[in-house]
Amino acid sequence: PPDTGPRTVTVEAGDSLSQIAKDNGMSLDDLAAINAICDTNQLFVGQVLLLSAEETGDPDAEPSERTVTVQSGDSLSKIAKRYDTSVESLMADNDIDDPNTIFVGQELVVVAAAKTALPAEDPCG
Repeated sequence: PPDTGPRTVTVEAGDSLSQIAKDNGMSLDDLAAINAICDTNQLFVGQVLLLSAEETGDPDAEPSERTVTVQSGDSLSKIAKRYDTSVESLMADNDIDDPNTIFVGQELVVVAAAKTALPAEDPCG
């Protein structure tokens, strides 16, 4: 079956962000930006990295709902960016009171907008 999701790579022991970028024909800056990584030296074994930004979808399509499992290094803001939703929506859809209290292995319902776009602001501020 064809791969319908974004291309990803899972961080393994000994990996570096620069090597992953090089192995996939992209710049370190691009890989860090796509994944909202502020500290390029901080990776976690098992962390899933996006290798490309999601394509813009059909503006008339319905929002999609999926369940995602929180990985080491994830935050609600990273998950929201990855699936083109907001932290507020994630909190509401998953009955979360504190955006800083998610844990590895937790399953979250993500309702993504049909049309995706990367935010113009720098997530590392």
